[in-house]
Amino acid sequence: NLIEGEVIDTVYLGNFLDCQVQVGPHEVGVQIDHFEELDLGQKVYLSFTPDHGLCLTE
Repeated sequence: NLIEGEVIDTVYLGNFLDCQVQVGPHEVGVQIDHFEELDLGQKVYLSFTPDHGLCLTE
């Protein structure tokens, strides 16, 4: 499972970097290691294992 997105905001929170990623019309919150460097507007790829995915319906 791989989703392409764009970094729209980052906040350094000590032990991790809290990021907002634009994925299509949605914003996804992501927390990564604080040693990583991301630029606003940078293209990123989010990945996760199938057992960590959850499908919600309206």
